[in-house]
Amino acid sequence: MTPILAVALPLCCVFAADFQCHARSSRFSMQASHKNAQKQLQRTSQNLTDSISAIDAFEEELQSAGARYTFLQQIKAYIADLCDMLQVVTRPLEHSACLCASWAWTCALPEAKYPLCTL
Repeated sequence: MTPILAVALPLCCVFAADFQCHARSSRFSMQASHKNAQKQLQRTSQNLTDSISAIDAFEEELQSAGARYTFLQQIKAYIADLCDMLQVVTRPLEHSACLCASWAWTCALPEAKYPLCTL
């Protein structure tokens, strides 16, 4: 064996052993990275599922709030119409009360003990 070969062969074995060690550590590192990526994927998947559930709940709540808002708007319109109707109905009553008071009428029914319009 030549002296260069005698020195090169052990160096080659050292490099091969170093390469194997490096390959082994890279493999373990990649396996650890893969496990971490899988865990992260599971967490992300769970968060996505939770977010979708929360969005569905918010949509239902929003629809319910919209229905309540529509109902309250209808009630508001009904009360406004009722107030307008009462304004129209009370005008003749106020007018007749004024006539009754100014002409001193007693608007009593025959069965009643007391007159309806008294001064």
